[in-house]
Amino acid sequence: MPLAKLRPMRLNGHGAYPGKSGGSGGGMGKGQGRVDADEGADARPVSVARRPWLRSLPWRMQVQSRHRLQSRLGRTLPSAPGRVARRPWRTLRRVLSVALLGAALAGCHAVTTDGPHHPALLPPGLRSAGLALHHLNIASGLYVRRAEAGDGLVMSRQEALAGLTTRGDSLTWLGHSTVLLRLGGVTILTDPVFPVGFSLESPLPHRHALAPIGLDDLPPIDVVLLSHGDYDHLHSPTLKALATRFPKAPIVLPDGLESHGEKAGFTTVEHPPVGETVVAGGARITAFPAVHGTRRNLLAKLDGEAYVWDIRTAGRAALFVGDSAHGPIFGEIGRRGGPYDLALVPIGAFEPSPLVADMHSTPEDAALILAELRATLGIGIHWGTFALSPEPLRDPADRFLAASDGNRRARVLRIGETLRLEPRGN
Repeated sequence: MPLAKLRPMRLNGHGAYPGKSGGSGGGMGKGQGRVDADEGADARPVSVARRPWLRSLPWRMQVQSRHRLQSRLGRTLPSAPGRVARRPWRTLRRVLSVALLGAALAGCHAVTTDGPHHPALLPPGLRSAGLALHHLNIASGLYVRRAEAGDGLVMSRQEALAGLTTRGDSLTWLGHSTVLLRLGGVTILTDPVFPVGFSLESPLPHRHALAPIGLDDLPPIDVVLLSHGDYDHLHSPTLKALATRFPKAPIVLPDGLESHGEKAGFTTVEHPPVGETVVAGGARITAFPAVHGTRRNLLAKLDGEAYVWDIRTAGRAALFVGDSAHGPIFGEIGRRGGPYDLALVPIGAFEPSPLVADMHSTPEDAALILAELRATLGIGIHWGTFALSPEPLRDPADRFLAASDGNRRARVLRIGETLRLEPRGN
């Protein structure tokens, strides 16, 4: 910190500066910087009060002078109590980070003028104002509920790693929309987001909890599957780490987002249009539209698609819904492709509903989606991980189970938990 911010040293009982007693400087050269034992924590550093000419120096020169004085004294000068070093760029960085995050996360909660106005939403003007405040709350961490997350939401690391050794078809929920899906010998990783690095181009919201399993713990991945490009689903540092660790794995993502896979380093990037099917890693994957979209920009403008993925492998049929509101499309998917053995459906981030009802499913909506898909088993995802909304942390899970016809149709897992899927026909 600048010397101009330091407070003067007090005189000791002998009328001299600490360390200057009986003419003995103790090797410090006239006792500069020495402190008597009885001064304790109240001792104050050498001040510009004794060097008033320093006040006229530029801030950088003051810092350099302080460093030279510390070198001369042979110790670090303490800061004055209650004061911190002046680093304006850190404050600026924090302000910019909050502003960037708030604008970025608007991609999941942005006003759209496409289609009819949803009856549960506020009028557009009020909604825009409400969303601005909502985004600020997300960016500032107002919705974080870590105490609730610590109450059994996350499995222990030992239990989670043991679950990865499960044989046969299974799924492991790693938080939010990240699922390790193993079907018929094909391992698919959906919407992967791991704490592997910070990027201003790919900011993340505050977390309630971290998964007990990291990227380095994953088994070999055959396919990386992305539902859309919002920041809490497409995390560039994670994609780069996956492309490095699993160089043969293809990435499958909505049409128009292929540049993200290419920049991450994937050698095979599949981006089918809606209605088309690709074969990746031995699985047939078909694209359907979600009632959502990609907004990956500071103005929260719609700049990409969001998909629902139909996955077929080894006689199994699964549907991955990374993020979506309810809509007629799910009845159509159920009629065309149902019944499904497994459906991964979003159940969280549905509040405040007057602001986000046209882009996020309520738990009751998710239960309705399961019924329309004629799904044998539905797993609630997109909850309990990122602080995106004000509802109590366990509300999505409790309401989803209550709205479904018991645990046979609907399940929620702890973060890191693996569920073994029953063989077909059982």
